[in-house]
Amino acid sequence: ATVRTKWLDHLNSFQESTPDVDVQMEEFIKVPGRVEILMLFGSLICVDSFLYMITILPVRFVWSLLLLVLNIVGRRWQQSSPFSFHRRHWYQIIQVTILYTIYRYVLWSISLGKLYHWIRGQTMLKLYFLVAMVEIFDRMLSSLGQDCLESMYWNTVHRPRSSRMVISVGVVGLYAAVHSLLLFVHVVTLHVAMNSTDQVLLSLLISGNFAEIKSTVFKKYNKAALFKIAASDICE
Repeated sequence: ATVRTKWLDHLNSFQESTPDVDVQMEEFIKVPGRVEILMLFGSLICVDSFLYMITILPVRFVWSLLLLVLNIVGRRWQQSSPFSFHRRHWYQIIQVTILYTIYRYVLWSISLGKLYHWIRGQTMLKLYFLVAMVEIFDRMLSSLGQDCLESMYWNTVHRPRSSRMVISVGVVGLYAAVHSLLLFVHVVTLHVAMNSTDQVLLSLLISGNFAEIKSTVFKKYNKAALFKIAASDICE
């Protein structure tokens, strides 16, 4: 009788509800909608950053060059004047110079057709390994690139005549070249998968997503870690 009573009490304990459980279930139901709102907001931020690179940055580059030319020919204004050349203008000039250099001397020399057919000739296992490797290095380089750009901006504004300025520009140029090549290979790989007839793209997407879920779903995260994961998914 004692064992039976304890067993019934144990079963009944699972059926007892509290206000906290109801609140947790309500929050759980609200999560998908809030995640979609966060994804939409993050996507708009990504679009804004992309439009800045193709609209505002070229305008600032031309304006910075104009101020530099006026500064060289001898027309100097006070620091408070809107026509004076500041150190921050060097940052826009260096940015566009690096972008053009990567485009003209790195990506332009790559034969898209040869790379496409080389990746297309790989087997399914090699293609899956290539996509997984590219995604891993893409996330690593994204984290590294943000620090490199911030370091270059700080050196440009605070010590433009230092040797560290030259080193930071070289590091950013090397990073941009490597990351651009990596993204170029990723895009071509996805094109190969989309043009295949044996559902390779679907297999790659499903296997990649399940591998990512496997590495994250069984871990406990705090708010900062969850925000980093959400930001990474938004960029992807």
